[in-house]
Amino acid sequence: MTQTWQPIETAPKDGTRIVALSNKKGLGLPSFIHWDDGAWCGMTYEDEKRLVIYDPTHWMPLPTPPTEETT
Repeated sequence: MTQTWQPIETAPKDGTRIVALSNKKGLGLPSFIHWDDGAWCGMTYEDEKRLVIYDPTHWMPLPTPPTEETT
């Protein structure tokens, strides 16, 4: 899978977690989100409540986590 920023229109909408960029709601930094019930959603770090991210512009898949052999 490509590890470069891609247009949000190409992002998976099956609940897969992705890294996304959005210029709205102060989310200029990458955020971990997924498509849920017709909206891009993630969690805030302050209160861990559901956060709808409006209009993300780009996405990329999550990187492969390290294995025991690479840690």
